[in-house]
Amino acid sequence: MSDDDKRHMELARLLVSLFPGRKLNGFLVGLLHSLSGRYRLPKELRGDRVPSSSKLARFIGTLDRERHIHSYFWDLLRRERPSRVGDIDRVARLWEEEGHWKGLESLRFPAGEVFPQVARGSSDNNGAPPLSFTLSHGDPKSDPEPSSPSRLVNTGLSEAERPESPLASDQCLVTSHAYFFWLEVGAWIEGSIEDEPVSLPEDLPSGARLRVVLFSSPGGLVLQPDADQGVLCIEGDGRVVVERPACVPPALQSRELADRRLFFPLRTPQAPGTYRLRCNIHHEGLLVQSRDVVLTVAEQPQRQSEALRSRVDYALSQTLSPTHLRQLGSATLSVLLNDDDWGTHGFRFVGGDDYRSSVHLDDAMLQEMISLARGAFRRASWGSKERYEALPSRPPYRYQGAQSEARLREDLVMMARIGRQLYDRVAEQLGQGADGADALRERMRLPGHIQLALKQGARHLVPISIFYDHRLDVALKDFTLCEAFIRASVASEPLEKSPCFQGDCPHREDRDVVCPSGFWGFRHTLALPFGMAAQGERGLMDLPGVLRIRDTPALLIAVSEDPDFVLRDNHLMRLQAMSGVAPIQVARSREKALELLRQQGSHLVYFYCHGGVDAETRAPFLQVGPLTDPYIFRDTLRVYDIRWRDPAPHPLVFINGCHTTELEPEQAIELVSGFVERAGAAGVIGTEVTIFEPLAVGFASRFMDAFLRRRLSLGASVREARLGILQHDFNPLGLVYLPFALSSLHLAGEASEGTSVAGGAGALVTPPA
Repeated sequence: MSDDDKRHMELARLLVSLFPGRKLNGFLVGLLHSLSGRYRLPKELRGDRVPSSSKLARFIGTLDRERHIHSYFWDLLRRERPSRVGDIDRVARLWEEEGHWKGLESLRFPAGEVFPQVARGSSDNNGAPPLSFTLSHGDPKSDPEPSSPSRLVNTGLSEAERPESPLASDQCLVTSHAYFFWLEVGAWIEGSIEDEPVSLPEDLPSGARLRVVLFSSPGGLVLQPDADQGVLCIEGDGRVVVERPACVPPALQSRELADRRLFFPLRTPQAPGTYRLRCNIHHEGLLVQSRDVVLTVAEQPQRQSEALRSRVDYALSQTLSPTHLRQLGSATLSVLLNDDDWGTHGFRFVGGDDYRSSVHLDDAMLQEMISLARGAFRRASWGSKERYEALPSRPPYRYQGAQSEARLREDLVMMARIGRQLYDRVAEQLGQGADGADALRERMRLPGHIQLALKQGARHLVPISIFYDHRLDVALKDFTLCEAFIRASVASEPLEKSPCFQGDCPHREDRDVVCPSGFWGFRHTLALPFGMAAQGERGLMDLPGVLRIRDTPALLIAVSEDPDFVLRDNHLMRLQAMSGVAPIQVARSREKALELLRQQGSHLVYFYCHGGVDAETRAPFLQVGPLTDPYIFRDTLRVYDIRWRDPAPHPLVFINGCHTTELEPEQAIELVSGFVERAGAAGVIGTEVTIFEPLAVGFASRFMDAFLRRRLSLGASVREARLGILQHDFNPLGLVYLPFALSSLHLAGEASEGTSVAGGAGALVTPPA
């Protein structure tokens, strides 16, 4: 072992002894954040488990090579652990003897070289260790710059009588007691219960606002109704302060603490057990981070490992950088589906004007809602609510041939009756009964952007595109079709500009008239972006909102050579003739498709293919090339090292699975998420149910014209394609297309900031059949 290795190992052993368990993680995260965000804590050093000394030593070697182990580092250790000064000095002398540091006065750095200086100070009564560094340049003897504030997100618990004193993470709460849940952005705090502290970036713009909202589950922790949300603001000097408190604890002695820390009062239930809170952070209405807070409640005070913990399980943005926040866009309504501990599912609604509410459904009711919606789509497509491949004979596609107003009316009435019932089941549980349903209906009257947040491990994809909120009496037998829609459908103007789809349908209050503008999927843009927190395959990638292009976007198409695809070749010719798109690459075999997928540079990857579930492994697959070619599974992406890396574009993947063995979206999500998490795609478009070639060609052609040629946002392009098929083909089945990506995703030139996007933020939905 070299002398350097010995020094690194001695320091590693010292740190493990100084900072046991979670405290070591917090110290290292705070230290790295102080180094101007230039380093990220290696995966093997994160969490509560104590890392091996050898792994920690390798990390120390990195800091050593960058000259970050010097007198200020040792001063920090001495101040943090004054009772261990002797041990710290013993190890420090090993470094001094080898000339690795000799104190600040003897150091001379070239002009412009950056080095950290410890910001002098001591811990205050909230237990936050002084981990803040400043960055100086040139002469180290010059006066240091003002301290740059840390941006770690801390959460924790405190007793109501001592709100300024964080509880340790191994301290159980006590039944029927009052506490405060708190959140603060700043230096790492000793009592923080974050599994992996996440830092806000240094360059968040002054005035940026983050809305923090808390939710609990029925029968669990009790939140105070008027104190369950607060607002943070970025000051001009970079500090994150409280703009609007949720509550100021009566027993709080430090007014200064209330200016930087949000406090949320709660009361524990009478029964001991494990309970959860949901902590959401919103920017411009869009859910950008969500935390699962798990709290252990006991009858008497006691210690238990990980009794209190908070874990980020949904994050559109890992960094919350201002550039990325601008790309995310905004949302009129954000909905997070969260599985509770008792087999129920909580819908967490957040909108503007302080709107927030929760709905709780049991598993059977949620499954029934999903089955009813997909059954409606199947009936419209092939006349039966059963899965296509389960039928004894294969019925024809009902929308083949000329348009039919009678057929459209029949299907819209059927879908509206189901969509209204599903809407009522959710809306009337919003806390105020019928008043809650009416409030949501009025809030969503105008076209808006809806985010259905798909968090880690999501098992259910709620088909909110079929929600119908016009006042309909579902018990009636005779309905008419809105004549304002009929007039607009034969006009030259696109439907999205007509009064019905702008929230002014003349029959909105009529109980016996159906208008397609009553469906959320036609009136709004819908988003189902993946929140990729804690899903290790995604690396450090934030879900992109912009695809940068130099001149024209590049399109890669992988097709199935199934001879039954009679519209395929003409479809490809039309795409190749599309103006404003670079020459298209077409793969007609699995081998060629994988070869082209490994290359960097495509902005859209289009699969015109079959899909299904493997009979032996039950894994979802895609089939391209001749029918004899092997399948493409999620694991295929890893085996062939298909990963789109910066600075190359992260393409949108469009899976148009025609005549497939139907994949339920819950099965297909394994494959769909693989393109995002493993391959680094910007998002994926798929379908709720089996589709037929005429629908596949019609929707894809309209979408690509809008997204690639006219460069509208993904949300606007999906909505335009849905309404185009409805208007010109009298076909409502555009609702089955479900994109997993940011609605604001769009193409922009390399010099463009891309902050103004047609269609705004909020359109996506689910995976393909």
